Amino acid sequence: MRAWWSGRFGDRTTVGADLRAGTVLGLESVPDGLATGLLAGVNPILALHAYLVGTIAGAVTTSTVLMSVQATGAMAVVISDVPQTQTGDARAQEALAVLALLTGLMMLALGLARLGSLVRFVPSSVLVGFVNAVAINIM
Repeated sequence: MRAWWSGRFGDRTTVGADLRAGTVLGLESVPDGLATGLLAGVNPILALHAYLVGTIAGAVTTSTVLMSVQATGAMAVVISDVPQTQTGDARAQEALAVLALLTGLMMLALGLARLGSLVRFVPSSVLVGFVNAVAINIM
């Protein structure tokens, strides 16, 4: 049991540093989540719920200690372009749930197919253009 605990969760010498890092990231995630929810045009509380569920799912399914769950402006812009998410009623929550499930399934399928290594073939100019386009859409 001790070997499993120490191999899975590290040793006890890093508990204090881990708690401090988790506290800082947790405090930073609240305004970031609220802002991302506003940017997506949905109830900001839904973004906080997404952080909570995403963090737990990431912690359970990730084998690295370097895991961090963050919302992105690019995904918020994509969500804001889906008309069904802008109604503010139960249909919006259903549409957001479907988007989340489809995104997760797509990422799972690509990961299982080991297609993540293809990202290195994307030219840096394409990435710069993508980031600038997202920034312009956000503004």
